Amino acid sequence: MRRRPDPGNEQSFDDAPAAVGVDGLAVDPKALRRLAELEGRDEMSEHTPTPWEVATGHPSRGLFVLGPPDEHGYAPQICEVDKTEDMEANAAFIVRAVNSHEALVAALEAVEWGSEDNSCLLCFRKSNEGHMADCEIGTALRAAEPD
Repeated sequence: MRRRPDPGNEQSFDDAPAAVGVDGLAVDPKALRRLAELEGRDEMSEHTPTPWEVATGHPSRGLFVLGPPDEHGYAPQICEVDKTEDMEANAAFIVRAVNSHEALVAALEAVEWGSEDNSCLLCFRKSNEGHMADCEIGTALRAAEPD
């Protein structure tokens, strides 16, 4: 873990804006899309680029998940992980999941219809038929799709 950069003391940890959430509550992605529609935008903006990392903050608070630093060394705060017994494991899990997401999806897509007859390696259905409802590959890829 590293400490969050402090570019010229412009912001402290206590007044840094959260990238998502209000008063510690998660924001529903569907609500964000609706807001984008109301503002005349076609889509939500892209997520903060990876890699993300865990950073320490003030000892009385939790941990922070940060995006990569910009050209001035400022790393945007993605979220704050509340100070709990399992905060380190939670923060590490968030970062590991986000940083591995694209590679895992690409690996699944590469083997999805990988048999000689163009069928799924797990549910054995052909690509033109789609996966069975309980196929782990199909389920994982559906879960990874944006809402």
